[in-house]
Amino acid sequence: MALAPCRECDNQVSTEASSCPHCGVPRPVALPTSPPESSPARSVGPPTPRPGPPPRPPGTATFSRPAGRHSPDPKTTSISPIDAYSDRSLATDERVLFRGTLSPVYLSLGPAILAVLGFLCYGIPPLAAILIAIAAITGVLQYLNLRVADFALTNRRVLAKQGFIRRRSLELFLTQIESVAINQGIFGRIFDWGTLVVAGTGGTREAFNGLSAPLQFRKKLQEQVMMARKEDRR
Repeated sequence: MALAPCRECDNQVSTEASSCPHCGVPRPVALPTSPPESSPARSVGPPTPRPGPPPRPPGTATFSRPAGRHSPDPKTTSISPIDAYSDRSLATDERVLFRGTLSPVYLSLGPAILAVLGFLCYGIPPLAAILIAIAAITGVLQYLNLRVADFALTNRRVLAKQGFIRRRSLELFLTQIESVAINQGIFGRIFDWGTLVVAGTGGTREAFNGLSAPLQFRKKLQEQVMMARKEDRR
């Protein structure tokens, strides 16, 4: 049992007494208050490094983009041809900037008309069978024409090839092109196909029918022709 002075009369009183036996004051000894706990000081140190990517296993190749301007892949209006005539004709430092192709709707018109006539002649079996057979053969040939047709615009020339059995090709430098024309009928404007007519120096004039998105191809061609002429003037 501990003793402590009374808060009223300063006489020694037990710390457990409920009242002072000398002056009668209740709770003569005030209980000591514990100091507030101070929050531990936060240690200041270097920031915790973030975990990086896991290490690559040995022998794994890493790929990085080379410095300088990144040349995008050549744009195309359709699938690449199976016979890459333009790729085999590229010269040194020549690259394909834009590709075109024939319109599938334009090529399918003939086979579709023959097939419809064959079904309309259902009452005449021999004629119907002949028309449907011709439509099937024509459809296969037109599909092959679609896949082998190649219209490419490079930074130096315009290359065009059309025809599966009978081939037509054109290779003309951009600086030799005098005019580029597009002929479109009603159905061509609706389904976006047309005839590309390229006229060059020396009386060169070539027309390619059924080109898909012809206006877009002409726009890209004219842009490259203007750039090629500016470079020649320097």
